[in-house]
Amino acid sequence: MAPKRAPKTSDAPAPKRPRRAAEAPPAAEEEARDAEPDEGGDSDGDSDVDSDDEELPKEYWWPAVRAAEAGAEAPDDPVPHLDVGFLGSGFSRRPDAAWPRWYVQAWTAHGVDLADERTVALLGEHIEICRPADVRPAVPGRGMAPTAFITRVTMLAARARARGEKKRAVALEKAADALTQLRKRCRYAACPRGPKPTACSLCLFVAAFALRRLGIQRPTFLGVTVYLDDNGDLQSTAEIRDLRNDHIEWTSQHRDFLCDHHNQCFCPMADAHDDEGFDQWMEREYTNAQTFSGGARPVWPAPAAADDDDDDDDDDDDDDDDVKPPSKIPSRNPKKGALD
Repeated sequence: MAPKRAPKTSDAPAPKRPRRAAEAPPAAEEEARDAEPDEGGDSDGDSDVDSDDEELPKEYWWPAVRAAEAGAEAPDDPVPHLDVGFLGSGFSRRPDAAWPRWYVQAWTAHGVDLADERTVALLGEHIEICRPADVRPAVPGRGMAPTAFITRVTMLAARARARGEKKRAVALEKAADALTQLRKRCRYAACPRGPKPTACSLCLFVAAFALRRLGIQRPTFLGVTVYLDDNGDLQSTAEIRDLRNDHIEWTSQHRDFLCDHHNQCFCPMADAHDDEGFDQWMEREYTNAQTFSGGARPVWPAPAAADDDDDDDDDDDDDDDDVKPPSKIPSRNPKKGALD
């Protein structure tokens, strides 16, 4: 039975595996993609696959990826590898036992409120689904979306069946089906009742940024247009669209109603990274927005007043070195960091 209160935390340290070479994520920079994948393949005995099998969806410990890019030594990963299974990752055989500290810390670091009874109950269900299948439960911020996690369980079931391990295959197949249904119930539980907003808040943020920081008049982003009224107050108009319920996967915690782009592309990318990786990604996106064809150039510092003497313009064409990025970028939480 899932716990009804904030979960207890076990002080037992997470099992340690020998230090692994960092694996580069599919979407990392060129040098990370060229890095040699881990071929150590150390086994804990209960794993269904070798750790160097490239076909299975993998997690990424982003500090180790960044260390590999910098040629530095990779730090220890506090989260047990997926290959170690359920009991090998520090979970107890008893359903009412405390959750491992690494598991609690992974969710709280992602902004999940473990004082919320519904969220704790849903995470408890997730754990109980993984228990009979001997699968380490999923955690956020490690490059593995829920669909990839379920795909991994399904692939493990197929490999177990191919080896003639019928009991193991059936347990994994049941877990994959139950995880699919649980994900749907989490989405439903996270959706607030009542009217939806008329505009995606992240589209509004981008359009407001283009107006106030880039100096674009009446900018439009994905159907959301912003402008300043006669009093200098920010106003907006938006196309009528069916906004999506954006929530933290495997929980009942609603974040916002967002457009398809931000719900299906932006937020999953943010959820897949840790804070530092997300910040770096946003900095790259900001740079790309200025350098790609048709990109907007910022207007700070304020351009100098027009001078009638054309001879003075020659030295002002290449002042891009003075352009500075904004002090704030959109927060992982759509409700934080809005432009004033």
